Amino acid sequence: MLDDLESSSVYKKSIFTTEEIDKLIESVKITNDLLFTSVASDKEIAVELIKLFTGIDLSKEEIDIVNKEYTLDVSLKARGVRFDIYLAANDTIFDLEIQNANLHNLYERMRYYQGIIDVGHLKQGDDFLDLKTTYIIFICNFNPCVEFSSNKAIYTIGSFISDGEEYKLCNDKANKILINTRCDIDAIQDNTLKSFIELIRDGYTSKTPSSLVDKIKSKVKEVKMTPEWRKEYMLEYERLEQARNEGREEGLAKGLINSIKLLKTMSMADDNVIIENVCEQFQVSEAEVIYYLNNINE
Repeated sequence: MLDDLESSSVYKKSIFTTEEIDKLIESVKITNDLLFTSVASDKEIAVELIKLFTGIDLSKEEIDIVNKEYTLDVSLKARGVRFDIYLAANDTIFDLEIQNANLHNLYERMRYYQGIIDVGHLKQGDDFLDLKTTYIIFICNFNPCVEFSSNKAIYTIGSFISDGEEYKLCNDKANKILINTRCDIDAIQDNTLKSFIELIRDGYTSKTPSSLVDKIKSKVKEVKMTPEWRKEYMLEYERLEQARNEGREEGLAKGLINSIKLLKTMSMADDNVIIENVCEQFQVSEAEVIYYLNNINE
């Protein structure tokens, strides 16, 4: 892959100057998938994010696995899943995702992610009691729970058992958490959580002091200076530009479809990236792109 990156035309002087590349990379926000996964996969930052969202206090030494953009394919016919941050510690699996666009399928997506994790770890002959405890955490750059008037920062999804009159929590070891970065931020008492949400909203910094956000910002600077990351980002940028240029040559509906198809073939272009770029390219609403994305024939 590095050979491809080195030969990428974005590194030819006739395309971009060094100053233009620096400016472009400087403009990348923490909500960018490639940047977020590179930062949040740092063990020290990962364990602090897990503590912030779940209350579980891990040490770096307890982490068995931390992978960014980790893919689990359980069947040739089944849809695979690429986890932004996949972390295993103390027989528990954590999945940390950044979501920039509301595809209106969060609950179904979380259900599928949960199933893929379970199938990927329960081997033939294992008992169902061997299922691992899981935490699927979606950081949403929108309000994922508009059905609640409370507009809180954190929502949890669990399984319940009911006799028709009472509801009791069913401990199936599956935990799902939604982070609402469009919450009533003034109601947040925890300064670390408040600062993190401010960072996600702004993309670059926060007003509220926080050692965690300081670490994240420091890591962002470090990542952006890394030659391998810069090349990877610029290669992705070039591919997206190619998709935009090819789409502009088509009619609107045909161009939308063809751009989406082209972007879907790129391993780094997930649904959020597709929506953001197609909206910008064709100056159409998220809803229109989401419609084509959900109904397009592969």
